[in-house]
Amino acid sequence: MPLKRYYRITAGLLLVLLVSAAVFIWFLLTNQRRNEDFDTAEQHQENDNLENFSERLFPRKVVEPITNDEAITNNESSTPSMSLVSACPDPSAELTEECMATLDALFTDKKIGHLDYLWITFKNQLTYGQVYFDPVGDRQRVSEALFNPECSFGDKDEPRWDLYEECHADAFARLFHFTRKCNNPSGYADRIDRWFLYLWEEQESGELRNQFDLRFLAIENAPSTEQDRLTLQLWEEVLEIRWVVERCEQFNVKEILIDPARDIEIFNKLRAANTKAFVNDRHGQRMEVGESLQVFAARFGEAWAVITYDGTSSWHTFRAEQYPWIYTNRELFRRDATRASKLLAGVQIAIELEESRIEFDWDYLVSHICTNQLETDSTNCQTAINSLRANLDPVESDKLLVLGQIEEMSIELGVYDQISTDDP
Repeated sequence: MPLKRYYRITAGLLLVLLVSAAVFIWFLLTNQRRNEDFDTAEQHQENDNLENFSERLFPRKVVEPITNDEAITNNESSTPSMSLVSACPDPSAELTEECMATLDALFTDKKIGHLDYLWITFKNQLTYGQVYFDPVGDRQRVSEALFNPECSFGDKDEPRWDLYEECHADAFARLFHFTRKCNNPSGYADRIDRWFLYLWEEQESGELRNQFDLRFLAIENAPSTEQDRLTLQLWEEVLEIRWVVERCEQFNVKEILIDPARDIEIFNKLRAANTKAFVNDRHGQRMEVGESLQVFAARFGEAWAVITYDGTSSWHTFRAEQYPWIYTNRELFRRDATRASKLLAGVQIAIELEESRIEFDWDYLVSHICTNQLETDSTNCQTAINSLRANLDPVESDKLLVLGQIEEMSIELGVYDQISTDDP
């Protein structure tokens, strides 16, 4: 073989080897960066059968972490929710210390209750953190109250909000929510499986996907302006379940829950009150325990229990007298409410809350009135305010005063003449 040809072939082979090595190194680095988000894919494949199963069927959906510059640009760098996706890039993976710390910051002080009421600040507001702070102590306080003659039900289902402190209304409420969240430890895994393991057929492609992937696919097809908000909403929804499970697993749940077969005396005390409060016992004793705890919490004045406990006709009458704003709030958040009806309800509830000395979020109230709107209703806040002002009697000075406040704040918020079907 001529020497020159030998050198050309050798150089060519070396070039091919160098290029191949570069491609191989790039491939390894790329995979390493991907695996860093999951604390290496190999570890998860060994430790998590659920992820094994999901990974074989469809690709994992991971949102890239948000950089500091991007967070500052979004003007939300300080909020826990904006860092949630960065701290927990894969909601199905094992929760890291960073992820758990972020979830603690997000959920510990989160108010318990329906979204329609979270704009109202109750006295002794119940939060998730309080539910998991001392459930053992809450059980003890509930037991003390049940055996306290002052806290026993009388001949009728009469409320005793004056006994809030003495009869531990807050402990009844916290144990009620702990029972709801932590009941049936054997079912914890199933709560997560519903997101990642169970498969559903995707309508257009016919592919089998889990619930999380279906939601993520819908987000990818949503308008770009909505994708960040919807992504955070999905992450919070999934990770809240995982956070609750983690918190429940800190405790010996079976020892804390009231067991009708084991805790006979406590259960009999609850049941004695149940007959007077007409608690439904048709769904089993464990459900009866939970509802009974709610009854006691409501009877002694815990705010969220008061709102959610259905009760007897006498209870409805008492609640309507003490907290008329509960019914007004339902009108305010009716799904078929028009701009005019929401404005009227908004004026009324502002007066009722002020009279009850209960604080509330004015900005949220005004935004809800002026932006959340039926597609068939083209009335803006300016028109609705002018119309209501013209129809109010001059002697209704309190309503006219509140209406003026709503008008002023709607102008400040930039929603006075806005027509929108978006939620605030």
